Amino acid sequence: MAQPDKSLDFEFEEVDHQWMRRLEQLQYIEIADCKCLREIIFTKEILEEEEREDVICFPRLNSLRMDCLRNLIFFCSGNYNIEFPLLKELEIEDCPKLEEFISESSTESGMHTLFNEKVAVPSLETMTISKLRNVKMIFL
Repeated sequence: MAQPDKSLDFEFEEVDHQWMRRLEQLQYIEIADCKCLREIIFTKEILEEEEREDVICFPRLNSLRMDCLRNLIFFCSGNYNIEFPLLKELEIEDCPKLEEFISESSTESGMHTLFNEKVAVPSLETMTISKLRNVKMIFL
């Protein structure tokens, strides 16, 4: 019996957003050099589904790397909680337009906070962040 793929690498100029919601077995995600990608999880289609949940969970993910995503603005938009219960390593580099992990997390002052209470990373051990010129605070 074939083992499910536990890693996923994309290095395309265009990426279909639907792949992310159906890959709960992933342990490692690397997204790099996607010039057109503006959002990792495209929630418009999630909203159209009958059974919408308020939590998006990556239960087995232990490493997330996002690099050279020149047009990325959000990881996810909408009023969602995102959980990464086993995430140990997070690397976000050269994403100059990235404002927030979840788009609705802006404070009233307009400060862009990368992570707020809607993002759970209880096992995080290593975080590397560089070249995020729109982010003013890392944690709220």
